Amino acid sequence: MKNKITLLLAASVSLMACSKKQTEPSTKAQIGIDIISPEDGRTFHKGDTMNINCQMTYNNIMHGYELSVVDTATNQVLFDYAEHVHSDSFTVSQVFVPQGSSTVVMKITLRTEIDHNGTEAEKQVICIYQP
Repeated sequence: MKNKITLLLAASVSLMACSKKQTEPSTKAQIGIDIISPEDGRTFHKGDTMNINCQMTYNNIMHGYELSVVDTATNQVLFDYAEHVHSDSFTVSQVFVPQGSSTVVMKITLRTEIDHNGTEAEKQVICIYQP
């Protein structure tokens, strides 16, 4: 009987050690964010379609992502898309058609939440719209 109790105790301690390892704090350095297109500095003209393609990978579960296009001069959000999905990798593919009668410097941001404590990681590229 003592052997069974000792064995159960040892197994419990072993399981707790594994659980502790899985709950180590998340770090931004562990996430891979790649904005494949558009490339940084690209210029778009009236009628052009901006194909936004991105990939994110992480060694743990991410808690969704947000993709935004913002006018850097006015901070006006020109495009915003978000999903609250749980995965260790995301592929994002969205289409945006910039419009207007004046030149706009656009900041494209891909952001993900890597835990429910608000730890986020992001990557940005800058593009220009010229009518």
